[in-house]
Amino acid sequence: MRELYFKNEIGIDFKLNKNVIISSIEGLGIIKENTYFQYGSKSEMFTTQSPISQVTLDLIFFEGYQGYLSFVEYIKKSKVLYLYYRAVDEKYCYVEIVELTKGQLEFGVLKSILRLDKLSSWLKKREIEIDVNESSGAKVYPYSYIHTYDASSNGKIRYFNYGHNPAEMIIKIVGHVSNPVMTIKQYGVILQTMRLLLSSDGIFEISSVSNDAYIKRNGVNIYDQQDFTCTNFLKLPIGESEIYFESGVTSETKCYLTIFEEYEAN
Repeated sequence: MRELYFKNEIGIDFKLNKNVIISSIEGLGIIKENTYFQYGSKSEMFTTQSPISQVTLDLIFFEGYQGYLSFVEYIKKSKVLYLYYRAVDEKYCYVEIVELTKGQLEFGVLKSILRLDKLSSWLKKREIEIDVNESSGAKVYPYSYIHTYDASSNGKIRYFNYGHNPAEMIIKIVGHVSNPVMTIKQYGVILQTMRLLLSSDGIFEISSVSNDAYIKRNGVNIYDQQDFTCTNFLKLPIGESEIYFESGVTSETKCYLTIFEEYEAN
């Protein structure tokens, strides 16, 4: 059984399955804008992108005007709005209200059409922890840094990105670090590297989310303390990859990943 509902930036839900139900829905599929090169009688795709598309919901408010006004009040108080879709699993997308019609009250029921601009792919949020253990003995990393780790805490995981696009993520490191490094490998090849140039403790967060990218320590911007020869804002490729983390110290350090898999359709 499928379920749709809204959630705002502070986590308050508005359900669409009890006093407000959906009679029909459109816009959950794929829309692409393609550019082609033409070669005689044949064409070949040059670029493709996903434009802003619309989701249209036909709503029935069983509580009449009162139910309608409750939804309007919810929209007015929400600065950011997400549409959640739960079937086999749960995904969500960023949306903006384009239009909410107001029909006539008939037998205590009010019908309305809600049109939404869909501002993102469908996202599936996954949260994982890298098991960080102490590794003794000299260890030289395969980068162009003149740096040797005599003993440090490190960990690795394998992750399969089932999405249709590279997955943005937020890295959260808790504890003491010294020039921490994270790398992403696929098929034995290093694709991306994140490295901070600092020795300190605290809570470090590195976000590659396109509309909210940052590098922070205890909530304070430390953008200038990244190694600018590295990618730093990491994205997981489609398919299976290996994620390696090196804290640079022997003390216990925690490393968490919040991964946002992207899907073109739901």
